[in-house]
Amino acid sequence: RRQMQEELRRQAAKPFATGADDAERDSRLREQQHWDDPLARMRNMKGKKGNGSAASSSTSRTARKERPMYKGSPWPNRYHILPGYRWDGVDRSNGWEAKRFKYVNQRQFRRSRDHRMTMQDM
Repeated sequence: RRQMQEELRRQAAKPFATGADDAERDSRLREQQHWDDPLARMRNMKGKKGNGSAASSSTSRTARKERPMYKGSPWPNRYHILPGYRWDGVDRSNGWEAKRFKYVNQRQFRRSRDHRMTMQDM
């Protein structure tokens, strides 16, 4: 009963309108668990670490890191996406990216060559 009275006094002392910068409201809302929260599993793992059952959370994390990767060096692509581990190494593209990389490299070479030539005359 005494805690309830203290809570009521604290609530009465607060301003009626609360804003987004209210730290207590923010922490209360962050503590709530929602069924559609995509990060709820991560928060549960973080909470389990402190309880001593870190073995289960660490095994699930290592399982994610041990996914098979493609062994070899793939050719570069625009988005630096690594191929999947089932890729057989055959380039089935139409060659557009290779032409693009060639053009970009030629343009950079020409610019640097032209710059060196203009500086050489000075």
